[in-house]
Amino acid sequence: MFRANAGKFASDASLLHFVPALEPPRAAWAAILAVPTAIAGIYGMNFEHMPELKWRYGYFLVIAVIAAICSSLYWRFHRNGWV
Repeated sequence: MFRANAGKFASDASLLHFVPALEPPRAAWAAILAVPTAIAGIYGMNFEHMPELKWRYGYFLVIAVIAAICSSLYWRFHRNGWV
């Protein structure tokens, strides 16, 4: 039984040289997606000082900041060839 599966594992191991080529794009997308997650997490826990409660455009400002940071990260990663 082991010998029957040994050929399968050997063929899978030959594909491992493609894995490092996939890591930079995955890391870049993880960094880009971490920004809105972190901002929304911090922003969502702060119920007393929410920008939209005292300022009419606070919510739009937060969305604009998230979009600006994500766009900046995308541009930098694209320039470096990661995305």
